[in-house]
Amino acid sequence: MFGLKDSPVAIGNYVEWRAQNRVFQQMGALERGTFRLTGTGEAQQIQGSVVTASLFYTLGVQPALGRLFREDEDQPGTPKTAILTDGLWRCEFGGDPEVVGRTAEINDEEYLVVGVMPAGFRFPDSNNEIWAPVGTWYSPSDFSNKGRHNALVAARLKPGVSMAQANEDMGAIARRLERDFPQTNARVGAFVAPLRDHFMADLRTTLMVPGGAKWRSGRQSAPTVGRWRVNCLRRTCCWRVVADSAASRSRCGA
Repeated sequence: MFGLKDSPVAIGNYVEWRAQNRVFQQMGALERGTFRLTGTGEAQQIQGSVVTASLFYTLGVQPALGRLFREDEDQPGTPKTAILTDGLWRCEFGGDPEVVGRTAEINDEEYLVVGVMPAGFRFPDSNNEIWAPVGTWYSPSDFSNKGRHNALVAARLKPGVSMAQANEDMGAIARRLERDFPQTNARVGAFVAPLRDHFMADLRTTLMVPGGAKWRSGRQSAPTVGRWRVNCLRRTCCWRVVADSAASRSRCGA
């Protein structure tokens, strides 16, 4: 398992980062949440995340069944869709290969299941069992909100871009945001660090990307995670990524 100690990001700042940066080829964000699952048996609370469509592409992962979220599903008011972990699919949907295209009752609303992720993939931690698009939760004003720091951001460097260049670029963006939005961004800076170093505090295994590629230097461009420092204080959040299927099996008592 891997751990992260970090400060969350305001989604409005993420929007500015993505639009203004010159160093990343992909960038995605997520916010943790609780989902109420009904219709598959006894009602239960499960942990999940709302994510931008770009997040899974940034991480370099593809679904085992179905599809990933589309960019239009980032828009507020989008039809409600969901992607399941392998464990949730097997335990609550019986491992039905025809689950894609079916609806599930989540938070007392109908969500269309559009995908199932590979066994062993859970992000940002081992408790995460479902993902929904940010458009299902966010209003238009949320995308410009720079004072609500609840998101995690990951990005993939462009080929040939160094960490120093990325930090320089993000630092310049942070200074512009501080100048333009002093009420929310005063004394707020941006910091970039490799996912393998910053996100993985307890390196006991290597996170595998489908196809056998690993996030190591000399292989793929390693995803990075952006960190905001607010008034020199840190807020600790624990994030874990499961690199085997043990957690998926544990839900069913296997």
